[in-house]
Amino acid sequence: MYIQKKIYGEKHADVGTSYNNLGVDHYRLGQYEQAQEYHEKALAIRKKNYGEEHADVAISCNNLGNDHLGLGQYDQALEYHEKALYIRRKIYGEEHARVANML
Repeated sequence: MYIQKKIYGEKHADVGTSYNNLGVDHYRLGQYEQAQEYHEKALAIRKKNYGEEHADVAISCNNLGNDHLGLGQYDQALEYHEKALYIRRKIYGEEHARVANML
């Protein structure tokens, strides 16, 4: 990621993807606070690059919901998962697998 940030800058989409991947790694290790930090960075970059209603923004919202679940913060988890579902419904429609998998 250091090279990506040096070449592209901190707000490039590829840097956001790297933050997302680091968040997933920490989540899988049970390090939910660290995962949340990386997923929040990814979400901010993705919103800046793509706007509020993009598939990558939905992925970040879903990941943040999972982080909050791991931390026992169920109200926040629900908010992020609802946002991810809203975005996916808007992009893909009700019948798409990416929507059905969230229900």
